[in-house]
Amino acid sequence: MAPELIGCWIALMCVYAQGQTPFPTPLPFASPSSCALSQYFQAGNLSCVECGHKEVPTGDGLSCQCEPGYIREGGRQSSPLRCMPCPPMHVSTRDGLFCLSCDLPTSFNPATQSCTSASCGPSTTGVYKDSLPANSSSSGSRLCATCPQGTWSGGQGLHCVECGIHDCTLCSAEYGGICFEASQSLSLAPPAAFSYYQTHFTAAAALCQEGNYSACQLLANLCVLQQYAPLDPACQQARTISNDLLPPIYYAEMGADELLALADVQTRLVARGTAGSPVLPLVVTMFDLSGAFLGMVEVTDEILLCRDLPSHTEAAWMAGVDYSLKCMLDPQELSTAGKTPTFYDLFLRDQGEGVDRLYPVPVLVEDYVNAAGQSVNTGSDPSKWQFVRRFFLQESVSNLHVYARAMLLHVKLNSNGKIFPPFLGIKYSPLLESEAALSSSFSVQYTQQSSTAFIVVLSATVGVTLILAVVYTAFRVNGYLRRSGGFICHPKTFLCMITEFCSFISTCVFIVLTVVSVLMLLLYKFQSVFIFTLPTGASVILFSVMICLAFICRAMQVIYLVWQQCTLDIFFVDWEKPNGVVMTTALQQEPSAQLQSVPTPVSIWRVCFAANEWNELQTVRKLNPTLLLSIVLLLLSIVGLEHFAEVDPSSLHVTTSQDRYSAAHSIILRFALTSICFLSLSAIMRLYMFGLYERFYEHKIKQFVDLCSVANVSVFVLSEELFGHYIHGRSVHGRADTDMQEMRSNLIKEQEDICGKRGLLADSDGQTFAVGLTKRFRAHYEAIMAPIQAERVEGHTRGSRAGAGPSDRSIQAYKSMNHFLCAFIDRVSIHHLPHTTRKQV
Repeated sequence: MAPELIGCWIALMCVYAQGQTPFPTPLPFASPSSCALSQYFQAGNLSCVECGHKEVPTGDGLSCQCEPGYIREGGRQSSPLRCMPCPPMHVSTRDGLFCLSCDLPTSFNPATQSCTSASCGPSTTGVYKDSLPANSSSSGSRLCATCPQGTWSGGQGLHCVECGIHDCTLCSAEYGGICFEASQSLSLAPPAAFSYYQTHFTAAAALCQEGNYSACQLLANLCVLQQYAPLDPACQQARTISNDLLPPIYYAEMGADELLALADVQTRLVARGTAGSPVLPLVVTMFDLSGAFLGMVEVTDEILLCRDLPSHTEAAWMAGVDYSLKCMLDPQELSTAGKTPTFYDLFLRDQGEGVDRLYPVPVLVEDYVNAAGQSVNTGSDPSKWQFVRRFFLQESVSNLHVYARAMLLHVKLNSNGKIFPPFLGIKYSPLLESEAALSSSFSVQYTQQSSTAFIVVLSATVGVTLILAVVYTAFRVNGYLRRSGGFICHPKTFLCMITEFCSFISTCVFIVLTVVSVLMLLLYKFQSVFIFTLPTGASVILFSVMICLAFICRAMQVIYLVWQQCTLDIFFVDWEKPNGVVMTTALQQEPSAQLQSVPTPVSIWRVCFAANEWNELQTVRKLNPTLLLSIVLLLLSIVGLEHFAEVDPSSLHVTTSQDRYSAAHSIILRFALTSICFLSLSAIMRLYMFGLYERFYEHKIKQFVDLCSVANVSVFVLSEELFGHYIHGRSVHGRADTDMQEMRSNLIKEQEDICGKRGLLADSDGQTFAVGLTKRFRAHYEAIMAPIQAERVEGHTRGSRAGAGPSDRSIQAYKSMNHFLCAFIDRVSIHHLPHTTRKQV
């Protein structure tokens, strides 16, 4: 044998000798009901064991007893069980400890090895009574007899009872009602231990070494009550004693990460169908404080302190359901129940690929402190964790008085529906009876093997998005510089750069989050074999941060858009010409003044009406936000689509009821559902607006362009220094300030196409244009606007008066600008500022 193999074998034997096992050892599945008639159920290793010679199982099936006519050699505590025959014509007592002769009126029945009588037994008035020799005498005629070997005076001197050793005269010490000889080496309880510990520890340790089943379980329970303290005598005894009756309550230190990575669990979990198990098949064995086996059952609510509806509790064990239950408990009731605590060993019934076995579920006690005084189970590094096997829910027996405040069952998916070994995390807290109520919680959490893949995908996507955002921003800023004629090192340029960058980031992040979340919704909700679970922890935090990032970036873009709308240069060009002249005097107060002719004033109301309609257009949307959000909320909350966001792969319900458990909602699934509803409704609304409303009812922009043509007003908008838009509203009829009859006649001419077209160019209908300006034009434009800008600055400096109209200087500047733009568009008298028109590519 190679030296390496020899070293490994020695290390393995040392680990088992210390009462701990490196990894959970799966056991063939067995229960008390599955044992044969000649077998008993050994709860220590959960197996069926054959009874020995002349032995039969007891009534509860948990141990063996001697056949009728045989008694136990060495008394009740002797181990192993050895049966010796009674003398001829004698029967054994019910406890199998003494032989009795059959006194009248009973007679010995050799076929059944029992005493029979017509006056006793079923359907009679008599009962069989075993009489033992008396061990003391009192007044009267009672016969004083010596107790049989292995018994002594007890029961107030009325009966002979066993003392625990073969010769009671050698009894030197009594622990837990059991006598021990002076030659026996005993482990004593520490003086500071609680009373139950001091009373039973010594006897439990000694009898466990001799192979007593209940004593071994009691010893393990005492260690559990001490929070698995490595230096506690009970825990040290549990580590050193090695037999089949004492379960390995410790797993090997510094090996939890390897344990959780084992891939030998064969159970397949399914969300729907019959290709596997739709539930997590957990089994629990229960023991009372004294070590008596209470049974083995499939887990329902046995390990829960909180109580809920049975239909809700069943959901805790459904495959893939992130179950969570919280409640407030009465400290007095907890303390009362804790005086007789129940201890649990949790197992996974592993069925699949021809196996049926019990796989121990490790327990991670957060309060565990190792021999060096370190709380190794509070960190996130599994390689330092210490797993144990047995746990309790509440106890008020020891000096600690604690209860399970938080329990979390961790299940990690492997592949093809299989899982890695699950483990149960428990956080104990002091059971303070002075508190009004104590909180407790139980949760089940499923995680994915590649839990970092989601973070890697999003991080990579963000990296690619940042690179594309830089390229996109450079392209957009270059266009901005050409439109504005500015410089790269200018505050407005930096503002544009930041806004364009944020706009691209918000759009790309929203697209990525929507695609990823919708894919997760489809994969998670429509899987048959449970192979995919939703991200948790850091992945959810990253997803939430990216949502906030997209919102902040979009909010910055909206603010920039509002600022742009507030700083636009808008000028309404009035093409209307005076309709004749009027005679007037310079001063109307002097009738004798000389009359002179002046052009008829042009009404300003057409321009004011067009400006008002322009303001109303600022709030026009292709979508109705109020209606859209209302329908989204209706679908999610009233129809019940929000229930699709439950962390339950088998749940496709749109309604809920009191009997059905509603799992917690995932922010990823909620985002997917909201995005699907919002985008779908947006697409429907856009199709409706484009295909029906704007085509057959009204188109706000086209109506405004028509209004400009009827009002004989054009709109000149400058969004940048050298860029803007132009709406050509010059009337083809030359004038718009007319009566209704003439206006009707003009519209009929347009309808019958017996007049010119409305477009800027000859024989063209094009009325909307993007405008690119030269710096010379901009300089001329600002020279005309200078009086208005100066007046605006003065108004901000000294405070504008409410209701004050424009000054004469502003009115004159308006007339000059109107004349300038009319001449520029008509290409009249402004030869140094020519313009060209071409179709936009």
